[in-house]
Amino acid sequence: REGDRFWMTPPPAEPLMAPFDRAAVAQAIGLPVSSMIMPPQVFGGKGVSFTCIPVDTELNVDWVMLDRNDLIAAVGEEAGAGNVLIAHYAGGRAYVRMFAAVASNIGEDAATGSAVAPLCAALGWWRLLDQTRTEITIEQGTAMGRKSILYARFAVEGTYVQQVRVGGSCVPVYEASLDLS
Repeated sequence: REGDRFWMTPPPAEPLMAPFDRAAVAQAIGLPVSSMIMPPQVFGGKGVSFTCIPVDTELNVDWVMLDRNDLIAAVGEEAGAGNVLIAHYAGGRAYVRMFAAVASNIGEDAATGSAVAPLCAALGWWRLLDQTRTEITIEQGTAMGRKSILYARFAVEGTYVQQVRVGGSCVPVYEASLDLS
């Protein structure tokens, strides 16, 4: 704990598949191919992975209209039906949307701590992180009316991001108790 933030250390993440075709993925998310700044790719580790899709503006992140059938056709069943992270990054701030794996029945998530290490790995791999940067802020959930802020601390070595820590605060929204007597 650090002030009102709690921190955790997720498993390290790395690229898990070759990059995908930009045009096919752009069609699957309802954006022009020119909005995609790097080829989409799957990043993750230790059983958690995300198809990371980098786009050029926050507005384009908000405009995403994910078509799972088109995405599966573009990238295959495993990546297309899995977790999808759409991100815009500039100057220490990422603006993201995360669509959970189809099997989870969650849809879009407002704050995804498990996506932070794969996001940082992707930003490093795509050479979007300044080599001296050690922290970024991640805004998520805004498009769905549930703005959340997460924080990441890390070390950048070449194109690899290591020692990621994810932080944030939370607001209690539900409390329950169970009496087993």
